Amino acid sequence: MQTIMTNEWTPLTHGYPPQGRAVLVRLEFPVSRSEKAEHFVTAIYNGIYWIDPLTQSRTPLLKDGIITDWYMYEKYKKQQS
Repeated sequence: MQTIMTNEWTPLTHGYPPQGRAVLVRLEFPVSRSEKAEHFVTAIYNGIYWIDPLTQSRTPLLKDGIITDWYMYEKYKKQQS
């Protein structure tokens, strides 16, 4: 059984959330050479790319932004079959 502890930001360099699970993601957009804008949205990782949970499609925000971290709210347990 795999347990992912939550309620803390997880960098993408440490892995992705479980497929099909809605999480909060932190997006960065370059504004100028030295400045970056930061946005937070809910998204689902489907194993290939991030999608909007309401439309089930990639939105311009998710296509153009650089996702740096994700946040899942409660404990998730995956049982092996």
